[in-house]
Amino acid sequence: MAIVKQTALVMLATLGLHAAILDDLVEKVGNYATHASHKGHHHAHRKHHSLHTISQERQWQYALKFLGYYHGTIDGDLLTPESYHAIEQFQFAHQALATGFLDNRYKPYLSDIYRQIALQHDIVYAGKEKDRIIRKKQAALLVLGYYNGKIDGKFGVKSKEAWEHALAVRQDEQTLFDQARKEVEEKLQIMKDPHYFSRHYHDETSQSDEVSL
Repeated sequence: MAIVKQTALVMLATLGLHAAILDDLVEKVGNYATHASHKGHHHAHRKHHSLHTISQERQWQYALKFLGYYHGTIDGDLLTPESYHAIEQFQFAHQALATGFLDNRYKPYLSDIYRQIALQHDIVYAGKEKDRIIRKKQAALLVLGYYNGKIDGKFGVKSKEAWEHALAVRQDEQTLFDQARKEVEEKLQIMKDPHYFSRHYHDETSQSDEVSL
């Protein structure tokens, strides 16, 4: 009888221990889910702040989308069927071996297109967030040749000097922004021309070079 009682106590203790472990695990999973949700919300809130700092793979997807080849999600995954098809069609349009994998010769071209897209995104901003307004000014100054610093939303000495110089020439903010927007739009249309790549980008790397996966 004593042995049975002892065994029962051990089982109850074990069950209690397992229950405690389970409770702890559930709490941790709950905390993780909450943290992930907040992180996702935070990321979504900051999404418009990150066009100048996103991965190269996402930049290339943006460029391929602008060129009319990519119709999928901007997720940085170049191995999805949508990405593969877009890269294949893009390569075929440039009379290259259509492998569906992005070879090095096209990366500078796509990166340069994306840079113009990011500048355009900043210049057309019409909201009231202070850092985005500063980035709008920096982007416009860069496009018009008054500024060669970072688009970081920080109005330092270099940005202020460039802004004052530009206003002295352009007279008012709206004229400055309109001219910058016009120039970047014209640049993008020129770069969209099928012959632009062959005229401005030399094939300095062979197709045997590393490709992006």
